[in-house]
Amino acid sequence: MALSGAALIYAAEPSIAALVAEGRLRVVLEEWGSRGEAFHIYYSSRRQVPSSLRLLIDLIREIRPMGF
Repeated sequence: MALSGAALIYAAEPSIAALVAEGRLRVVLEEWGSRGEAFHIYYSSRRQVPSSLRLLIDLIREIRPMGF
């Protein structure tokens, strides 16, 4: 819907950078954007990580969706 001009999206800038560069999307409400450097996952124990969380962490590390 955002690509058709009918919606706003909140997205990580690296994931939409190409669309912004092509002019298919534009950045609005810049003052509401996060200025953080990266995403972090916090969980209570390194020894007893649930297998589903471990799989998610491994997947994120493998595909690196933000280009880091």
